[in-house]
Amino acid sequence: MKNFFAGPTIVTTFAVSLALIMSLNSSWAPSPNDIKTPAEASVDLYSDISARNLDGVLQLIPAEGFTEIGVGEGETHRLDKQAFESFFKTDLMINLRAVDVKVQDFGDTAIVTGMRVGSITPRGDQAKEKRHSFTMVWVKVGGRWQLRHVHLSAVEHL
Repeated sequence: MKNFFAGPTIVTTFAVSLALIMSLNSSWAPSPNDIKTPAEASVDLYSDISARNLDGVLQLIPAEGFTEIGVGEGETHRLDKQAFESFFKTDLMINLRAVDVKVQDFGDTAIVTGMRVGSITPRGDQAKEKRHSFTMVWVKVGGRWQLRHVHLSAVEHL
């Protein structure tokens, strides 16, 4: 009797089928966020916010959100999915980007510093570009960088 599993046909068919299943199943393939550096994630965060790309933002933050200390604020507040959903429904014009980004990598934790440039302006008003220095804390969880904290500071012009 011939061994059904011994032939090259079944092995080839199995290998091709497995490769096809793996390519169709996104959980086997790394997501685009898996290969980002903390610097890229920081730049993408402000790009996604400006584009009102909720899915993009949610790829970069944990389910519970992250904390932020805004310019001139003494209190920390939490920004999560609901906060971004509400923010993106406003009539505000959002134009933000990260520049001069630098990273201190500590393995599964990274401190990112840089400058947030741009504006958040009521529609109809003249946008005035502002510069705020930022410090971000990113933590790698399950192969993905997630934002845990942002501190924004005003930049003094001399």
